[in-house]
Parts: sequence; C-alpha cells; structure tokens
Amino acid sequence: MRNIAFYRACWDGHDLRVNNEFWKTVSGNFLDTAVHEWFKAFAHKRSKHHWSKVIPESSHAAFEHDLLAHLDLAPMPTYNGDELEGAHPYEQFNDLLRKYRDKFLAHLDDELVANLPVTEPMRKGAEFLFDYLTTTQPDAFSGYLMQTSADFFDGLSELGRAEVNRREAT
Repeated sequence: MRNIAFYRACWDGHDLRVNNEFWKTVSGNFLDTAVHEWFKAFAHKRSKHHWSKVIPESSHAAFEHDLLAHLDLAPMPTYNGDELEGAHPYEQFNDLLRKYRDKFLAHLDDELVANLPVTEPMRKGAEFLFDYLTTTQPDAFSGYLMQTSADFFDGLSELGRAEVNRREAT
C-alpha cells in the first residue's frame, strides 16, 4: 500500500504534479516496486511472502474466494494488443502485470511506450490482506500496526501529498 499511496501522491489525474526527471523517476520507482510487491504477495505462490504462507491452509479457499470478491476485477482480454492469459480476471490481471514487469522492468523490449498498470487492484489486494491479518492474527501486530488498512493508506497518501506539495512550492 505504501508504494501505491506514494505513487498516486505524485499525480494529479493524468499529470505528474512535479514534472522533472527526479519526480518522474521517483514516481516510476514507486509503481515498479508496487508491481514487485504484488508478485511476492499474490502472484508467485512459491514466494516466501505469498499470502498462503501466513494464512492457515484450512483458510486458503475462503481467503482466496473473499480476496477475489474484494478485488471485483472485470475481464480484460488484451494488453497493448496482446492476448492476456487466463480465463479469470484475476489471472488476466496477473498476466497484465507480468507483461509490464517483463517488458519494462526486467528489460526494455521493442515497445517504446509503457502501458502503466492500474493500481487499484493492487491497493485493494494489499488492503484485504492487511485487514485479514490484523483481524485474524492481532497478536502478531500488537503495538505495530493497530489501524485499518484505510487509515494506513490515507496516512501514507497524506504524507506523500505533503512531500509533493513541499516540492511544488519551491
């Protein structure tokens, strides 16, 4: 959630709020890190940080069902003209992120324009996992993050906007 909040703080609609090389790079790095974090927590099942490693196996089916309902993804059949793999919108979203990651993060392919992924599903997934863990495993978070995901995200967003506002004023 942190990187998505800071990425969004850099933008005003479709315009970068502080349009110079530093802020373009900072903004892009926040997005790229958010994509990497999504893969670790949601897309790479063998990752040591995948949600299935911290949620009891007996709860996996229910968690996944509720996560997909929370994400509420619509079908997205193509990305930049390429067919997306997977019949379910969740699989398609993961493939969309994988194409962005593989074509622009891991190495720059022949495409000259990056089609930036939407951040809302990544935010919603992190929000769902955060709230699930702080609710079902409160002792693990005692004294650390005893707030809702919405409060956590809003606080980070405000921090990011304040920093960008400070830069805009100079």
